[in-house]
Amino acid sequence: IYHLKNSFTEGDSNYNSQFWAARHHFLYGDIEYSKKLFCFLNTAKISPEFRNKLQGCVRDLTGRPKDFEGVVVSKRDSYCHVNSPDLADNIFIYCNQFNPDEWSLLRLKSKIKFNFVFTVRGPQGFNAEVLR
Repeated sequence: IYHLKNSFTEGDSNYNSQFWAARHHFLYGDIEYSKKLFCFLNTAKISPEFRNKLQGCVRDLTGRPKDFEGVVVSKRDSYCHVNSPDLADNIFIYCNQFNPDEWSLLRLKSKIKFNFVFTVRGPQGFNAEVLR
């Protein structure tokens, strides 16, 4: 993390380093600092390609996307938030990351399995499925 901390000054335009630092802090427990960096990145004047790019996938020891389990804590028309005991904060998941049949059946307190990546907005789930 030393090299990440020294690769930018808060508020500068080295967005890539700030992104990786925010990801690291999210994964290793400094959630408040992670949120601060993601908030700055979300409001920065950056290209839509970089803003929406899915990167920093969390992987298991074999290199495959790591599976997480959680419970739906909120659901809206096009997204939900999931709480996982393995993660420091709730994870945002778009409806298109579920099978359409599963999305229509998804309810509060539904148990799901998912993988997750990051955008400059923060962590985002993908490959989500309802556990039965």
